[in-house]
Amino acid sequence: MQKRDYAFRQERGNAAELHMGQRTTLNTLRRLEIHPRPWVQRVVAETVLRPNYSFLPGVDIRVEGWDHLPQEPVIFAMNHTDRYNYWPFQFALRREYGRYTMTWSKAKNYQNPLTARFLAAANVIPVISKGYLIVADCLFVTGARPSDAAYRHLRDRIDGRLDSDAAPVADGPAQEASAVVGKPETNRSGVDIGGSRREPLAEEADLAKEFFATPRDPFEIGQVMQGGPDGYVAYMQGAYERMMAEVRRLHQQAQAAGLDVLVFPQGTRSLKLSQGQAGFGQLALSMDYPVIPVGCSGSDKLYPGTSPFAKPGRVTYRLGPPVEAEVVARYVPTEPYTPFTINAERRYRENFLGFSQTVLERVDTLLDPDYRFSEDRRSTGVSGTSRFV
Repeated sequence: MQKRDYAFRQERGNAAELHMGQRTTLNTLRRLEIHPRPWVQRVVAETVLRPNYSFLPGVDIRVEGWDHLPQEPVIFAMNHTDRYNYWPFQFALRREYGRYTMTWSKAKNYQNPLTARFLAAANVIPVISKGYLIVADCLFVTGARPSDAAYRHLRDRIDGRLDSDAAPVADGPAQEASAVVGKPETNRSGVDIGGSRREPLAEEADLAKEFFATPRDPFEIGQVMQGGPDGYVAYMQGAYERMMAEVRRLHQQAQAAGLDVLVFPQGTRSLKLSQGQAGFGQLALSMDYPVIPVGCSGSDKLYPGTSPFAKPGRVTYRLGPPVEAEVVARYVPTEPYTPFTINAERRYRENFLGFSQTVLERVDTLLDPDYRFSEDRRSTGVSGTSRFV
């Protein structure tokens, strides 16, 4: 196995930049501002969506349950079936009530500079996940994504826990190497999860040492990562908290501007409704906004690929009543906390996940049969580390 030159990659960072595009960093977020009347939403609505939906080729947008929408701003919690399934909804919301939104997006959607400018002007903000930080950093240092098992190991380090579903981990450099270079995880006997014998390679141990020892600040937080696994964990936790603090700032701007917030609790696109993520629960329980569940059915047939021009057809949005205050109170942590911090997520993860799932149960009742939960409630969308970058 050929040893990678980490020093070269650190000194000549544009090699990694070309591989993965523009990283979303703390400075990316600091430059963002929320627009009370985003011009991109208006221009796209009038020049692209209105002609497309009206007669080229024509789209039937049906919204049921407008009577559940209060006058004050809300959080719309919608299933996410395809790349553009919120566009017809935003178009209808603006047409009926003159209301605009701030919308969550994955950080990877900001990697193309032109796309990032477009999204920023449209109030579509990148929300940082630990998964994004792990995979983007691995790409920066090694030029490759970690394997799923490797990702799970690094994620468990950052979270300070071991997932019960993860393979048993071995102590020492051989295990750390497998986590970094994407080799199978092994148990204490050196057996991978498939049952085949695997002897650790000396080159892998060298790669692991290089990975954890390489000084870097990939997310521009003004702090160089210290050597060793502990330094890696401290940096990634700090990057997550500082970057999400900027995301909270943007939510405060949205509140001050009277904007609705549009969020996809599933965290990734999936034709079938899937389990919720803790991030949505943290947001919803920390904002003084009513939460409106929204079921979207049919948009995947309008937007089957990457084209922003819809095919003819019908899309139906059903709005449910706001989640009751007593239901929200059931999940709100009993002590003050700062959302999107490592401490809050460790202490109140079950609260956040529980609320997300409660909301998605309501979304499920608003969907056509083809889009409702499957029996195992698994996502039908992209899986593995490619969903992050």
